[in-house]
Amino acid sequence: MSFWSNSSPPIENLAEQADVLARALRLLADDPVGQVLARAATAIIDETEPSARDHLLVLGDWLEEHGAALSLVTLCTTLKRRRDNAP
Repeated sequence: MSFWSNSSPPIENLAEQADVLARALRLLADDPVGQVLARAATAIIDETEPSARDHLLVLGDWLEEHGAALSLVTLCTTLKRRRDNAP
C-alpha cells in the first residue's frame, strides 16, 4: 500500500459528488439568477458578521433547489476559488 492510500481514505460516491459540483459551477456561471446570487455571496464571503451569511444561505438554498446542493464549506471554498481565479 502506498502512503496516499493509507493517509487518504476513499471518497464515497466520488462520481456523484463531482457531478453535483459540476452542476453547481455551471449554474453559478451560466444561469442569470445563479450569477446574481454568486456575486452577492462572493462580495461578502470574507465578512465575519453573521448577517453576512444570509447571501451564502440564499445561494446554497437556490443551488439545492436546482439539484446542486453543496455544503457551506464547499460553497465558500468554491466562491473564493472563482473569485481568486477570475480574470
